[in-house]
Amino acid sequence: MSRIRYLKPDFFTDEDIAALPPLVRLFYAGLWCNADKAGRLEDRPGELKVRILPYDKFDSEAALKILSKTKPSGRPFVLRYQIENKRYIQILSWAEHQKPHHTERESRIPSPPSYNLPQEKDKDKGNGECRDESSELSNGSLTVKKRLKKQVILYFNQITGQNRSSSCRETSELINGRISEGRTFEDFKHVIDTKTAQWQNDLKMRKFLRPSTLFRPGNFEDYLNEPYQDPKRKDALKPGEARPEDRSPISFRLWQEIAEILVSKNGFSSGDLMRFHSKLKTVFPAIKNQFESSDKSAEILIRLVNQEKESLNER
Repeated sequence: MSRIRYLKPDFFTDEDIAALPPLVRLFYAGLWCNADKAGRLEDRPGELKVRILPYDKFDSEAALKILSKTKPSGRPFVLRYQIENKRYIQILSWAEHQKPHHTERESRIPSPPSYNLPQEKDKDKGNGECRDESSELSNGSLTVKKRLKKQVILYFNQITGQNRSSSCRETSELINGRISEGRTFEDFKHVIDTKTAQWQNDLKMRKFLRPSTLFRPGNFEDYLNEPYQDPKRKDALKPGEARPEDRSPISFRLWQEIAEILVSKNGFSSGDLMRFHSKLKTVFPAIKNQFESSDKSAEILIRLVNQEKESLNER
């Protein structure tokens, strides 16, 4: 049975999909409409051909072979597997691109054995919204990954002025995917800085300043290799080169600690944090060196927090 599925604009610009023959691209999108809630379907090439491309001369078996080959940028589009003499197909990017409705029937097809797939079941209701990932395991590697993920989201919000959640499932999957590829916080920082400088003041491109665009596999690699261009400077910085010293009066690591204190102990909202950080940039440049010293930061922080809280109360 065919179902309504998402087809994002990124589908048409994805380099791996662009490398496929045109009818294979259409066939791949058709697989989504015929897959169940978990992105699985029975491996029946003849039947799939009739369902997806009934009026075209098309070899669906050859198409499935193409889609099951490893892509240059990573794993294949689909996984073909067999359990108890029955053949099935798993769409591997399903959790990243599709958010089935909560009322849709759960998959009755067994999952592929010994393959690392994203979690497919989610008890939250909704259709397309970010889903909570608070159930993430907390062994050593995942704890480090979770910490880095929160650090990336905090920096993204700080630079773009947005209020993204680190528990959003789609965002978490994208960030965790790049971390699994060996990407570091400095890599994320470069991508965020570069695209914010390019798009923040561009009315057409500003809407793409979001995790789903920046952290997608193909996009992230391209953005990471772009030189950073500060809007206030004519000369570009090469990837990995230090940012201008006046970008922020304090280091990001220290600001992260400050932000956590402001939220947990002083009741600051995300909007308060942005105003406070902006105030640090413009009103307190004289104390920059003091703030870089951790033994003096606590005293200065308390004074600034009190001043800012008084200012907020007056508003």
